[in-house]
Order: sequence, then C-alpha cells, then structure tokens
Amino acid sequence: MVLVYISMVIVLIALIAGIIMGIQAIKGIQSEMNKISQILSPVQQDLDELKQQSTQLSNKQSSIQQQVQKMKEDTKQTIQTAKNIPAMYKGLFAENHDNEKITYR
Repeated sequence: MVLVYISMVIVLIALIAGIIMGIQAIKGIQSEMNKISQILSPVQQDLDELKQQSTQLSNKQSSIQQQVQKMKEDTKQTIQTAKNIPAMYKGLFAENHDNEKITYR
C-alpha cells in the first residue's frame, strides 16, 4: 500500500512539474510572439507603403500610355490631313481652271 502512495506522489509531482513547465513555455512563447510582432510591424508598414507606391506608378503608367496613344492618333490624323492637302489644291485649281475656260468663251 505504501508503494501505491509513493507512486501517486511521484505521478502528482510529475504532473505539477509538467504544468509548471507548460506555463513557462507558454510565457516564453508569448514574449517571443510579442517581439516578432514588434519586428514585423515596421516591415508591414513598409509593405503597405510599397503597395501604395506601386498603385500610384501603375496609375501614372496608364495615364502616360493613354496620352501617348492620343498623341499617336493626333499625329496620324495630322499626317493624313497633310497628305490630303495637295489633292485639295489640285481640285481647287482644277475648278478655277475650268471656270476660267468657261468665262472666256
């Protein structure tokens, strides 16, 4: 019977030791988690800032691409108009030349 009591005391001591070690481990883990959170907080802020800058750059890039596209279209239209100018003058002079022939008859 004494053996049973000694065994129960050893088991209780082992359980208490296990509980104490578990509490100490939890406290250590929590302190390390707090340190990690403090370290990661500035990193997260930097990442958020980089995301904002990336978004701004994407918006600027899109705006620039739209401006370039508009300039290309305007340039093409100007070139096409310039190509049509000689034909317009030919038509104008041809009409005047025909009118001169009619008036002299």
